[in-house]
Amino acid sequence: MKKQGRVRRFFYKNRERLRGFFVFLVILSGIIPVASLSFSYPEILQEQSEDFIISDDLEYNGVSLFEKYRLPEDEIPDGAYKVLKTTLGAAKWMDSFEGVTVNNEGKKNFNIEKLLSEKSEIAVDKTKKYQVLIVHTHATESYNVYNTDYYDNTMKFRSDDNNQNMIHIGNIIASKLENAGYGVVHDKTQHDNPDYNHSYDSSNISIHSYLEKYPEIQIVLDVHRDTVITSSKTKYRAVAEINGETSSQVMILLGSGSEKYPNSHWEENLKFSLMIQKTAAERYPGLMRPILLRNYLYNQDITPGSILVEVGTCGNTPEEAERGAGYFAECLIEVLDVINEKGVLR
Repeated sequence: MKKQGRVRRFFYKNRERLRGFFVFLVILSGIIPVASLSFSYPEILQEQSEDFIISDDLEYNGVSLFEKYRLPEDEIPDGAYKVLKTTLGAAKWMDSFEGVTVNNEGKKNFNIEKLLSEKSEIAVDKTKKYQVLIVHTHATESYNVYNTDYYDNTMKFRSDDNNQNMIHIGNIIASKLENAGYGVVHDKTQHDNPDYNHSYDSSNISIHSYLEKYPEIQIVLDVHRDTVITSSKTKYRAVAEINGETSSQVMILLGSGSEKYPNSHWEENLKFSLMIQKTAAERYPGLMRPILLRNYLYNQDITPGSILVEVGTCGNTPEEAERGAGYFAECLIEVLDVINEKGVLR
């Protein structure tokens, strides 16, 4: 009895400290699973966003500004930030060969000239019913319908209207391909709606489903819209002047995988991308931004003909993006024709 009394007195005397310790344990129990998830799957979590965040050093980032489009500071509303109309090109430190440039963030070893001289492993055949699958992991991405040189938090660059988002851009590419004789399966699922964080999981399931249903598919295009933003929150409206009109630029984003999440197809995907980049450099100079190679997957470990295409940025107008998509499709068709005939560009 004396022992029980001492225990009761101990808990009574230290009740405030014990109460605080109990609260701490409850909070800790909620934090540990989240922390564990973050440390176990860092690459999966990070690849949910492809926003291209760069410094304000224009020369370092290969940026050419159209001076006539600069917006005076006094014309920017309070609380808003600049949207600068620019052409994003090759910085001096990037890997380049004959107008083809790769921003090698993944630090992979490759030779652009050698890859361009090698035959593609992609077996394109126009006699097959379907050759190209178009998906949209982030389908609700959309464009600058306001056509302003500034933005603030009231401006939305997402839409669930398929006439305004990436599915519309996919329709343009699909139509061009079909008119050229290439069968297309266009998945119009909004994989990021309503669950953005699992959008890659969702599109992964769709890709595998279509490949199982149509095993003749050779090319998987994941069509997105980019956001290029500097450390000072300036957003870039990436454009090229083509045929007397302003077109959005286009960028190919490649996932080379990592030690933990390997991608055995990354080099073949790069070869395919270099062929498109080379064709565009000759046909529509300025259309393509440097290829961006990162140590993620982006579902590109599924086939040797998988690429992620960023058509414009959120600073571009819908009309600019439509032109960019059309020009990209024409370059893609030319490359597919070459692969169909001889398998190598050079």
